[in-house]
Amino acid sequence: MAARLAPEGAEWRPGRDYEIVGEIGGGAQEGCNSVVFRIRTAARGAEYALKMVVHIVGDAAAQRRGHQQSSALVRGLGAEWREPLRLPPHECLVPVLHHYHSDQPRLRDHIADPAWAAAAADRTLFLVMPLYARGSLRSFIAERRRATPEPPFGLGWVWFGNLLLRMLRAVNHLISHDLVHGDIKDDQWFLDDAGQIFLGDFGTAWKLTDDDGVARPLASRDELVDRRAG
Repeated sequence: MAARLAPEGAEWRPGRDYEIVGEIGGGAQEGCNSVVFRIRTAARGAEYALKMVVHIVGDAAAQRRGHQQSSALVRGLGAEWREPLRLPPHECLVPVLHHYHSDQPRLRDHIADPAWAAAAADRTLFLVMPLYARGSLRSFIAERRRATPEPPFGLGWVWFGNLLLRMLRAVNHLISHDLVHGDIKDDQWFLDDAGQIFLGDFGTAWKLTDDDGVARPLASRDELVDRRAG
């Protein structure tokens, strides 16, 4: 299992524990519910990806900030950190190295859409994960297609075969532990420097069994659609 970076739930503060090197991807301006930063830690100078989930609440000041948000965060955003940490580690999944809830209102300035920024709570969920410098599978393939328009885009069919194998291994690992990811697509896979892919973003994940291992059957097909447990 990947080494934990801090005690469970310990908050990281910009300027104290890390500095923001830049942003990764399009973030909330492209319809995502998060902004991902490239950060460098103050203690060791190591770089990681820091995901800030955009937590939307009501207009009242009490709903915008403070520890009263924690229960809503656990209930609404818990799958983002809980499900990956419950799983046995796997070489095809993005590990969550640290997670915490924190009031950091100035980070809302990084939300490009003014309407989203105005509706976002000060207190939200943060995830620290490995930095995958090559970005998502979507952006990587788009870049390769621009450089070499004809398949296999200068990559080789063996690379695509390995890609498919790692996808199947990741999904098999989830299924074998009664977990549905719920949102598998090309921008949820991330590439390391060697070109290997890793599945991440468990925001819509749903466990098919409870903590005692008892099945949690869906009541209807409509519930399946509602949960996006595709």
